[in-house]
Amino acid sequence: MLLAVCGQDLRRFELVLWEDGLSRASIVTDDPPEMYLSRIDAFFQEQSVSLTDLSTLLVVTGPGSFTASRISVTLVNTLAFTENLPIVPLENTDRLPLLELLRKTDITKLASVVHASPHYDRPPFITFQKGAVDDSLGANP
Repeated sequence: MLLAVCGQDLRRFELVLWEDGLSRASIVTDDPPEMYLSRIDAFFQEQSVSLTDLSTLLVVTGPGSFTASRISVTLVNTLAFTENLPIVPLENTDRLPLLELLRKTDITKLASVVHASPHYDRPPFITFQKGAVDDSLGANP
């Protein structure tokens, strides 16, 4: 069984349990990124599934919100590391709903990786450069 995770948007988090080319269960929530891990745990409990039931993890790597993409990819990397599971990274440039993306994609033809990296569609604006001053935020050098 495969767990697919999509956190491209700060206001939309999607999980799908995928087995034999079909959705076994799915959920779409408006959970913020800081709730992703607890949402995954609750989803597993609702479905009576554990990490040991999984054979693969699939993560949508972007493009999308930097925060949502980084956190969802980091969570999948961590879960894969703890259970020694392969990761299938998948870009979703058309921002399709996760179930639609999975139905349109032949997952068996995608390569797995040891760890995934988020895909950004523009340069990340995560922190200020050292020594940079932004008076609008009241930052000091």
